[in-house]
Amino acid sequence: MDRDARLGALYMVLSTIILTAQDAIAKWLTADYHAGEILFYRTISGMAVVFWLMRRDGGWRLAVPRAPKLTILRGVLAVLCSLVIVMSWAVLPLADAMAVVFVSPVMLTIMSAILLRERVGRNGWAAVIIGFVGVLVMMRPGTAAFQWAVIVPITAALISAGRDVITRKLGTMEASTTIFLYSQVLTLVGGGLSLFWQAHWPGWFDWLLFAAAGIMAGIAQYLIIASFRLAPASLVSPLRYLSLVWAVGFGWWLWGDLPDIWIVSGGVMVVAAAILTTRPSPPK
Repeated sequence: MDRDARLGALYMVLSTIILTAQDAIAKWLTADYHAGEILFYRTISGMAVVFWLMRRDGGWRLAVPRAPKLTILRGVLAVLCSLVIVMSWAVLPLADAMAVVFVSPVMLTIMSAILLRERVGRNGWAAVIIGFVGVLVMMRPGTAAFQWAVIVPITAALISAGRDVITRKLGTMEASTTIFLYSQVLTLVGGGLSLFWQAHWPGWFDWLLFAAAGIMAGIAQYLIIASFRLAPASLVSPLRYLSLVWAVGFGWWLWGDLPDIWIVSGGVMVVAAAILTTRPSPPK
């Protein structure tokens, strides 16, 4: 492994730690704030990262998208995805919700085949089947252990897959910083509109938590982008699933939550399926 690949892998590992810590902060804040408030207050500080990236990558010219309709649609889906993910933290333990959300790459495989006409080989369809079975294992429909709350992270995974399909469609048409800018601005607007429904003014400590969460989310996104630029996707993509390990740790430390054997078993299947989607199918 060369130096760039090692650095890319390190960036991805760091991003998983930072993002999971940010998710833990968001879950902590759901005790006193609704999802829209969390997105709004968190994004205020996150905009600082956006402005820094814009200054570094070319200035305000990046505020004019080349494909405005797709860029805005992707931003709207990003807002909905973030909103539903925060809602999932409120209704489920951190690791449980995250394990279900990670089915998103499997859903992306199906959507890419249908909407983008991408070829899905044997590995891709095997991943779809394994991921579907993994979700059933975690949900246990038809039993007393079934929780309707699991529908929330499944919805988040579906929206996330739709967002990523549009990101692929944008391809090289749009700069990464422009896409990030519109996602953040629309999140700020969407979260701000939710304040008309219900609003709480944060105390000084909560302001610190919101600021930390926003900056951490921005830094993590930058590290992910840098990771994919330095190292092959086949190397760094599987490292994203370290988030589940950190989620178990944060969940146990902050709330005393530990996933049961069904969540662990199904989560392993979902992660295996997601990793399988990154591997090319063998030639026929």
